[in-house]
Amino acid sequence: MRNIDKALKHGLTVYENAGTSEIVSMFRNTAGGSVKRITSRHYRKIETLINYCLANELGQILGCYTPEGILCAAVFLVTTHRRSIYILPCSTAEGKEKRAMFMLIDYYIKSNSGKNLVLDFEGSNIEGIARFFKGFGATACEYFTVKRNRLPFFIRLLKR
Repeated sequence: MRNIDKALKHGLTVYENAGTSEIVSMFRNTAGGSVKRITSRHYRKIETLINYCLANELGQILGCYTPEGILCAAVFLVTTHRRSIYILPCSTAEGKEKRAMFMLIDYYIKSNSGKNLVLDFEGSNIEGIARFFKGFGATACEYFTVKRNRLPFFIRLLKR
């Protein structure tokens, strides 16, 4: 509650349906900028997927704006089969400082309370992010992975 109060004190406002290009650009300039493998082509595909979800009422973009009208945090959520999946969260340095993401998640939970809907944070192995999710009542859930090694037999022996 302390973080949400801090965001409110800074006069932040949440708006639904922030622009697709706005959130993709923000992601590219913040979290996505540290991933070298993501190219311009990938960002165009992300934008296409978001637009598809929005057009088919499968997704929603929430944006948090400063009193000056500057986007400081945003998140894209995909909703299907009574599950809303928290995808593409991004926040500027100002948004982090003003706790904008706390306000976005709080807004989403309040807007959807009473609905038969699960908010799926998709988890994280990063301690700070896991603590953020836990602050909203998230519970840990294990996901299994399968690794398939298609290398030739002799190379597989060398890799052991």
